[in-house]
Amino acid sequence: MAISDGERVVMGGDSAGSCLSSSPEVYTNAIPKVFRSGSWVVGFVGSWAVGQVVRHGVELPPPRPAGELLSQVVTEIVPMVRRALTEAGLTGTGTPQQPEVWQVLLATSGEMLTFNPRFEVWQPEPRRVALGSGRLVAYGALEVLHAQHGLALETIVERALDVTSRYVAGVKAPFVLESTVLISRPSKARSSGTALAHA
Repeated sequence: MAISDGERVVMGGDSAGSCLSSSPEVYTNAIPKVFRSGSWVVGFVGSWAVGQVVRHGVELPPPRPAGELLSQVVTEIVPMVRRALTEAGLTGTGTPQQPEVWQVLLATSGEMLTFNPRFEVWQPEPRRVALGSGRLVAYGALEVLHAQHGLALETIVERALDVTSRYVAGVKAPFVLESTVLISRPSKARSSGTALAHA
């Protein structure tokens, strides 16, 4: 999940993962679902392989100005990701019975964009987004917390993740938070080091 105040984005993710998409077993994975890539903060849900290829196999270019970000993602970043995923054998793997369900979320400055296995790009408005199996609970938590004026973005995301984990079995702490603008924060959540709910 992520939220923006127009100047920066705070993104957060949980640590739940399963060995097989069909398995009801949920484990804690130390590999973060949210991470930094150059000037971008990136999150993913649905496929650890897709997230790992985006993190380690794609060098994201410097962001263009805000008015040109959508064009950059559509014409430059999505083709880069598509090529990397194709080379890794990760495109076209879905079936009518079990389609691909992953999503990637990109954030820079105060802007967020997301794309799916069909490589359709979406720019959320209002500037709040939740992905994965816990997204409906997460959206509700984000809306309620955002209405409480004075809360820091980090606090909103961390509390929303905590609420989601109480009601969605596939969402687990610890939570990872990242911001597009680095600031000092007294948070119990860990940083990915270099912050989406389980799908």
